[in-house]
Amino acid sequence: MTRLRFRLEGSWRVTLDEGGHLTPKVKVGAHHDGGDAETGFGVDLGVGIALVDPSLGLSLNLSGRTLIAHQDGDLKDQSFAMSLAFDPSPATRRGPSLTLYHAGGGLDTLEDRTGSGEATPRWVMEAAWGFPAFGGRFTGSPHVGFEHATAARDYT
Repeated sequence: MTRLRFRLEGSWRVTLDEGGHLTPKVKVGAHHDGGDAETGFGVDLGVGIALVDPSLGLSLNLSGRTLIAHQDGDLKDQSFAMSLAFDPSPATRRGPSLTLYHAGGGLDTLEDRTGSGEATPRWVMEAAWGFPAFGGRFTGSPHVGFEHATAARDYT
């Protein structure tokens, strides 16, 4: 199996009056896939928006991608993802944090860092506690997590 990717990404950060920021994002990518499934060249488009409010310790990310053209004209693919995170000390990453993430769709597997290859929708929840380490120069973060997909569950 071979996979070649080229992507351009752009974002623009807008500072809000309340101290937070809003960041719209756009991605355009070209790819060539070879292997035992769909093969050929394709182009995908992605958009997203991130909202961060450090005074509340909250961040919200929404994104979506769609395959706009592919050498195999019958291939249609889309993905979406959203995450909500609570971190009352985002500058230090110390103290409690909680992240809830949902993703679904086939294109999401292009970004799958777990190597599962799952194209099914999945929910991931992770809780962590950051504490000072090595005299406060670093931060250690033990965490616990749970992932639920249509075909499997995973605990970390």
